[in-house]
Amino acid sequence: MSVVRNALLLAALALAVPAAALPPVELQIGYADQIVTARNFDLVDGQDHLSGMGFAVSVRPIARWPRLWLQLDEQYATTQADLHQAGATALQAHDLGLSALYRRRLVGDLSWFARAGARLAIANVALQDQGGNTLSSQLTAEPGVGGALGLELAARPMGWGASDAHDRGFGLNLEVGYTWFPDLQFDSLAPPTPNPKPTSAPIASAPVALGPLTLSGLHIGLNAFLMF
Repeated sequence: MSVVRNALLLAALALAVPAAALPPVELQIGYADQIVTARNFDLVDGQDHLSGMGFAVSVRPIARWPRLWLQLDEQYATTQADLHQAGATALQAHDLGLSALYRRRLVGDLSWFARAGARLAIANVALQDQGGNTLSSQLTAEPGVGGALGLELAARPMGWGASDAHDRGFGLNLEVGYTWFPDLQFDSLAPPTPNPKPTSAPIASAPVALGPLTLSGLHIGLNAFLMF
């Protein structure tokens, strides 16, 4: 009973903490597009675009620095390209980032922001047959860096208040930036060993080396956000 009593007491204390004592938090979801013009990107896409969804959570950690935020985000995208009319190469990419974000009011509810930080690309390339079945795949990762500039327009319901930090409200933002990664190496995609006869010995096959894959490029994001 004492454990239950202590848990209820802690919950009551948490609910009693005024909202002003908690740091502002921002949740964000939207569209993300990476424009990659490197020739080797044609292995997985013919349009030079790695498009997908973006998710982010930001927090203002220091009340004395109201314009400085920390942001943790992920961008996820998939694409594929035909492989010599015999199948396809498919790419699944996760772009994880930890950034410092600076925002400042321009006029009214319009603000500008800048962010920069470290990133991590986690990519999986798969060889597929004409039926879309995966024959072989390889997962690799590389650290990188990225940054962006953007504009955001926020609306605040009555009673939410307004501040130069733009720390309450909801709205939209648009950002343009650049993300750089070292080329990711895919050199061990081995298709399954063919064995036409159950009694015959397996036929050896060498790994398929697709070579380097570039994911660096111009980044564009359009997001909806909620600050509370």
